[in-house]
Amino acid sequence: MSNASWERNYRRHLIGLERFLLENPEQEIPAEPTIYLAGMIARQLDPTYGENIEPYLLSDEDEIDATIRRHDPYLGQNAPIVFIARINAEHLTVSRAREKKNAESVSRFELMGPSRLFSIACHYSLQSGNVRMARLFDFYRVHILLIVRLMVAYLRQVHSGMIAADPQVDEELQHWLARRATVAERGRDSGVDFLQLRRVIDLSNPN
Repeated sequence: MSNASWERNYRRHLIGLERFLLENPEQEIPAEPTIYLAGMIARQLDPTYGENIEPYLLSDEDEIDATIRRHDPYLGQNAPIVFIARINAEHLTVSRAREKKNAESVSRFELMGPSRLFSIACHYSLQSGNVRMARLFDFYRVHILLIVRLMVAYLRQVHSGMIAADPQVDEELQHWLARRATVAERGRDSGVDFLQLRRVIDLSNPN
């Protein structure tokens, strides 16, 4: 599955989210979840990516349970579970956010589906030895209500044209990473280096 299409908008959303969070400090989230969220939004708003993942989208919870039963007993076969759980968790999360007109209308009850899928992705990432992604998925499981409410407000700005293409985005991205690195040195955030950044956003491969 190619990243070329959605990656064109990834950096725009990364900078857009950073600006949004600076303006709304009560909704601030750590560096890696912010990076992941920018990638999630870029992927899910991209029509080509949507067409590519359509064969993997599940119609109900019975299908994810069947996927788990099919792959769980076999050592080394956990990656397909993570791949399918993650794709469906992202799809449902962004879909819920796009359905809402305001953040206050989002309830925890209607987010049980994506929360469970992030939980499954977390568990099987850990089983596969990918502790970093397991922690990231667990953050989304725990903070799903905050994430969706944040996304509702952010997407409202995107659709109103407040998050526009910016010719300075590459330079601003460098400043963003530098700021995060400085915060990390002070022990207030996890921080992300360039290699970790690639690992977090390059999620198109099920392995």
